Amino acid sequence: MTFYAFFGLIFIGLFPFLAAAQDSTYQHTSFEKGMWISGLSGSIQSGSTTDKNSNTLISNQFTFQSQSAYFFANRLAIGWNISGSGVNNNDGQHQENSIFALGPYSRYYLHQNPYGGMFAELGAQYVTLSDRRTSLGSSISLNEISRLRGFGFITGIGYTYLLHKGIGFDIRMMYQGAWMRGDRTNLDNEERENLKAYVGQILFQFGFTIFINEFFF
Repeated sequence: MTFYAFFGLIFIGLFPFLAAAQDSTYQHTSFEKGMWISGLSGSIQSGSTTDKNSNTLISNQFTFQSQSAYFFANRLAIGWNISGSGVNNNDGQHQENSIFALGPYSRYYLHQNPYGGMFAELGAQYVTLSDRRTSLGSSISLNEISRLRGFGFITGIGYTYLLHKGIGFDIRMMYQGAWMRGDRTNLDNEERENLKAYVGQILFQFGFTIFINEFFF
């Protein structure tokens, strides 16, 4: 939590400086009606850790996110958001976990100046989660899979800093939440258990965004 609080304070503290320089004679077009906004980001991480007892933890992770929206009015864009993540761990127990989310979202720029603008985001999501766990050489047998699905929301605030015509750099803090239900299945005996869960997370993100006046179709 300290990590998010630290970057959150920096993030909030940057707003007065990023918004300070305004030029009323500047003709700003990136946030105007008729423009498209699009962004794509992702990451892949792989590593291993060995403790003093020669036990090795192997971990592989990936994330991706794609957002595109159309400015139906000046400073108001509406579009879609697609995101996913996966984790594969081996540390005496094999775990495969994946999450996929899809839904509409909106972004509203609260102001604009030659350097960019502060925005707020709000969206809805359909979310699916799969979690497979298997014991590896353990005295306790474990061979199960959990599948959940449900609906949730995403909300956040951020700032777009315009680096060049049509290219922006986004900094944002977001919260994602989803109410999910499904079941956990024991793959050895096919026994099922109903599950309900609320999944929530705070995200601090940054990445590049492009503004274009024509989309790919």
